[in-house]
Amino acid sequence: MTDDFERKLQRRIADAERGTWRDAMRTDFAPWLDSLYWGLQCGDGWASVIRALFEEIAEIVGGPDAVPEIQIEQAKEKLGTLRVYVSGVPEAQAAAVHAAITEAEAKSARTCETCGRRGRLRQSRDGYWHTACDRHGID
Repeated sequence: MTDDFERKLQRRIADAERGTWRDAMRTDFAPWLDSLYWGLQCGDGWASVIRALFEEIAEIVGGPDAVPEIQIEQAKEKLGTLRVYVSGVPEAQAAAVHAAITEAEAKSARTCETCGRRGRLRQSRDGYWHTACDRHGID
């Protein structure tokens, strides 16, 4: 990406996220989310899952100030569950961070992506996978 394009994209995402839980995450875990150009690409129901994951990563490595080179490259829904891609994790903590990510991804399969209530992984009639409670399930 060009520098100009990157700046415009970051501004657009920041404007769209201003005042939301996503904005709070960027503040609380800066600079780890600096290269998260597309934002946190999932429903609001997973906000607590993502916050708990980032807090656990911070506990494992000593926080964003201790290891600012960590970058959350992407956090999104894929095939109905959360996917989080991280770079820059020190070798000594890599296994623990990977385990935390795996657990958060598993928890997302039990948490409605829309509202955060207990949910389950479902497949709609047209093949779309999503995690939802009974209220937000898609047929």
